[in-house]
Amino acid sequence: MQSSLLVSGGIAALVGWRLYARARRSFGRQTLAPGRLRVSLGLLPLVLVALGYGTLAQGASLDGMVPGVLAGLGLGWYGLRSTRFEQVEGTHYYYPNPWLGLGLVLLVAGRMGYRLLFADMTAGPPPLTFWTLVSISMLLTYYWTMAFGLLRWRTATRA
Repeated sequence: MQSSLLVSGGIAALVGWRLYARARRSFGRQTLAPGRLRVSLGLLPLVLVALGYGTLAQGASLDGMVPGVLAGLGLGWYGLRSTRFEQVEGTHYYYPNPWLGLGLVLLVAGRMGYRLLFADMTAGPPPLTFWTLVSISMLLTYYWTMAFGLLRWRTATRA
């Protein structure tokens, strides 16, 4: 078996596992974990910058990132408006909009599956297309916006 195929399979498995974990956290009451949210606030923009750098390094255009980021900000704002918050015995909880989070995860998973099925991988991975950049940057920005809003709510309730 070729090593590039093993690496691609490993990356696909890792991405699939993370998408599953994200989808699972879209349902039911979630404990607000400030440390995890702070990591998301720092890490997600770095992933977005790395995505842009990798796209430029492949010679592709970043034209899909701007609408993806704007859509992610809008969906994140809507997600925060439709999230229920509660505080029980000093512990902060929230109920995110389950369909919004699941829909975004399925959009990215579907787009990645489409690329895997229909891409010609004989010459290496193809550059990211407009719609792939839109979906990935939208998901990353949505989760960044949610993390920002959740930390802001926690800070406001502690004051």
